[in-house]
Amino acid sequence: MAAALGFRFLDAESRELEPIPENLPELADIQSPSVELSLAPVDVACDVKNPLLGPRGATRVYGPQKGLRNEAEAVYLERALSRLADVTARIFGRDERDVPGAGAAGGLGFGLMTFCRAKMLPGFELVANLVGLEAAVAPCGPGAHWRREPGSPDTRGESPGWGGGLGPEGSPTGHRVRWTGRGRGPCRSSYPFWMNCWRSPSWNRG
Repeated sequence: MAAALGFRFLDAESRELEPIPENLPELADIQSPSVELSLAPVDVACDVKNPLLGPRGATRVYGPQKGLRNEAEAVYLERALSRLADVTARIFGRDERDVPGAGAAGGLGFGLMTFCRAKMLPGFELVANLVGLEAAVAPCGPGAHWRREPGSPDTRGESPGWGGGLGPEGSPTGHRVRWTGRGRGPCRSSYPFWMNCWRSPSWNRG
């Protein structure tokens, strides 16, 4: 991604490196595009919280999903990403490796924050704001709340989203939401694919 934007990756002899993970351990410098980038603000919908490195980082958590074959490859890739983080921190004056979401999509979250100054936002929050979800659920009335669906993913923060902060005062919020394919009560006709609604925690109409 960074190479496509015009960034050049150089070794200690100022030779340009092909921008692939195999070459990252040799990275010594990064040359910014010759033409200054004028990027619009970048908001990234990200529902994982992984940092770039470590036991919960991109290599250890997502590497096996992406074809990582053995421990030797994992060690090499972790070292490569660590080198990238060290060099970008020195050049750009900020270190994004530990920011939640940096490890998303094999480290693309880190790249977006580092090279595009992107802002990482929970996917549910971003979409809810765009579609006006808070106003849409108002007809559910006091006590409407989200139900955490059994079996919805918990690990790594990877989930369809959060209902936190949208419920009326006094209602439980912060539970994970799963699109159930149908609605209940007043929400059935307006947003039937988003949620189940109840009138109180003790009366589960779902």
